[in-house]
Amino acid sequence: MASDSDRQRVVLFGGVLGPGQGLRDTWEFDGSNWRQETPALSPPLGGSLAYDSVRHRTVLYGGEFANNELLPFTWEFDGASWAKSNPATSPDYRAGQAMAFDSTHREVVLFGGQQRTANSTDETWVWDGVNWTHRQPPVSPESRFVHTMAYDASRGITVLFGGVHKPAIGTGDIHLLDDTWEWDGTAWTQKFPTRKPSARWFHAMTYNPVRKRVLLFAGSTSIGPQIAFNNETWEWDGTEWNQLTLTTSPSARYSHALAYDSVQGGVILFGGDLGNDQVTGDTWLLSP
Repeated sequence: MASDSDRQRVVLFGGVLGPGQGLRDTWEFDGSNWRQETPALSPPLGGSLAYDSVRHRTVLYGGEFANNELLPFTWEFDGASWAKSNPATSPDYRAGQAMAFDSTHREVVLFGGQQRTANSTDETWVWDGVNWTHRQPPVSPESRFVHTMAYDASRGITVLFGGVHKPAIGTGDIHLLDDTWEWDGTAWTQKFPTRKPSARWFHAMTYNPVRKRVLLFAGSTSIGPQIAFNNETWEWDGTEWNQLTLTTSPSARYSHALAYDSVQGGVILFGGDLGNDQVTGDTWLLSP
């Protein structure tokens, strides 16, 4: 999901109902109701979304299998139709990457993902609406996928948390991550808070401009057939993570989505996996 701040809509694309049941539908939430959109064209499958508030487009980056090859793609949604972009340069195919829009530098930031070789990557790319550019800062977070990023507009910083590191075969062990990093448009800096969420993946994160905090909800805290997950709510203020104690909360889940709803002035949550491939379609609002 992504928040279209100009049209005051939360945009949702795709997802998975179950094994082999990928979705290509586009929905919008207006603060009260969901409405399915019917554009003439749609991306092949889901990927990562970020709203470009400068160009007024929801940007999607993902991948597809075509001509016996895994190919990357970039699409943009203007509120009425999807259009495929054809950049001269682009990240190669990957899945589980994270994206956020850096309004200070007027570009979408993409980090990480699982490449076609099955290992995770630590690449940083930016999209200016015409081309993708590979940034190569001297220091980067450890390679990962199924992590999260959100842009903190009050500080002009993109925040990254968690994910899973999967090295090339024979070079190390797969492991979950609980680190916090910030991207200022040029460099990555690791933060070392005294409190933080436990290591996790398949969590969701977004920025709440009312509270000027990055919000994180739930996620899976294990790797393997016995999946552990929770319904924890955390906020990042730029220095510390603080866990919120709420009187009412969505049930524990993973693979859900979050976005800020400018109509309600709160954060919207949709969907997720409640365990044993029990996918839910509930909508929650974290009130201002």
